[in-house]
Amino acid sequence: MTNFAILNQEMVEHPSALGSFDRMMKFAKGKRIVVFLDYDGTLSPIVDDLDRTLISNEMRAAVREVAKYLPTAVISGRSRDKVKGFVLLSNV
Repeated sequence: MTNFAILNQEMVEHPSALGSFDRMMKFAKGKRIVVFLDYDGTLSPIVDDLDRTLISNEMRAAVREVAKYLPTAVISGRSRDKVKGFVLLSNV
């Protein structure tokens, strides 16, 4: 299988949320949308020292913007206090 075929298969199996946004909004009409974001490896990079897993200012700003419009939660296997200390957003 060529790299293009693999990429195409990935896009079919895991379509872009941004590319499907209009369709998702039509499906969600009249429903309550909630955003759940994983901390380690999604909002922050994977690192060897778990106490140094920090969210970037750009990512924090993006999460803050989403949380203005939709209920937003950060999920993690870590304690709630630890994640709140990393995220530093009161409305998430």
